[in-house]
Amino acid sequence: MANNRNRCRFFFKTVLRRMTRTAVKSLLSVLMAVLLLNAYGQMLSLTARYRTLCENTRIDASFFQAMNLESAKSAAGQDFCQSIYYGTQLTAELYGKRVDLILTNDIDRYTEGGVEIEYGMGYSAESLKGLGNIVFISRSLQAMYGLRPGDSVCMAREGLTAQIENQYYQRNIAEYTEKDLSPDDVAKLHREEIQAEVIALSEVYTVAGIVDLKSAADREIMFAPGCRESVLMGISTRLDFAQIRLSSYALADTLKDYGGKLAAANSGSFVMDTEKMDGLVNTLKLLERLCPAAAAVALLIDAAAVLLLTGHATQTISLMRVLGETKRRVVGSFLMEQALLSTAGAALGVLIVRYIASGAVFRSCVLFAGLYVSAAVLSAAVSVLLVTRKSPLELLQTKE
Repeated sequence: MANNRNRCRFFFKTVLRRMTRTAVKSLLSVLMAVLLLNAYGQMLSLTARYRTLCENTRIDASFFQAMNLESAKSAAGQDFCQSIYYGTQLTAELYGKRVDLILTNDIDRYTEGGVEIEYGMGYSAESLKGLGNIVFISRSLQAMYGLRPGDSVCMAREGLTAQIENQYYQRNIAEYTEKDLSPDDVAKLHREEIQAEVIALSEVYTVAGIVDLKSAADREIMFAPGCRESVLMGISTRLDFAQIRLSSYALADTLKDYGGKLAAANSGSFVMDTEKMDGLVNTLKLLERLCPAAAAVALLIDAAAVLLLTGHATQTISLMRVLGETKRRVVGSFLMEQALLSTAGAALGVLIVRYIASGAVFRSCVLFAGLYVSAAVLSAAVSVLLVTRKSPLELLQTKE
């Protein structure tokens, strides 16, 4: 046991003395490892920055008369969709009076931030994300009909009241003409019956909130996200405008294909400006291809340098062989030397990268450092094995 410890101690001392004698070469080995690891780390950092730029660049796809409510809700569940917005203006009747009906899932955006919304109990901005029998009415409509959040309202398609009034007049037109009664007179005469028929044919919605328009154009207006079974704003309702925000730059082509097919099928138009994104993505793809190539080149440089330096140590190897060292001990000493030098350089390089790069880049550099040390040790083993195949006499006659 004591002999083994002495041999190990002697072995390490021999390696350290050789490293000291060849201090310049040792220092160059360490510096080369530091430089190569930092160069690789810088390339990884640049790639990570471009990837972050791509992820943070907003790309919106706009649809003009190219999407209905059903396709908008379907697109919201696709991988390429981070968020979707739609807005279109319709008209409807509220108790016989014409009102503007805005079909949208974002009232604040539609009005360009010019509103304050008083939500009813159990309702919020999230209520606009789904479909349902809810409406948000303007302050003017609230004052006109005395409505509050939670109340129910009957809404019909525009012109329904006028159509029913005309039907009443046409049923007994001869009698009304003889009595010199106009259509307005007939409508007043049968007001209750007409209102009952209108209500029977209307759709019932719950007031989910009161919209206070800050602008002077506070008028009779209603907002709604749409209702699946509605005649007024059902899933087949064509949207004047819809916009999808891309979730990931990697899915840009998928969204392009989707938008193009949808626009062609609905005779609408689709616009998606990716010029700025294209430049970033092309650069990112180039860097992603260069990173493995740079790692391979760095490992080749490492291996070539180790082969060169170890191959020139023929006199040292010959002296060790003449002094009785076995091939195994000679190879082991050179492997230990190279392992110490490359590990020291790799560790120093990784420490520097740790302070200038992100966690993901640091982890990749740690992996690369392991490959770097392995390549250096393997190259040293190959070089020493090739040299020790010669006899000690041949080695002494070889010039370094």
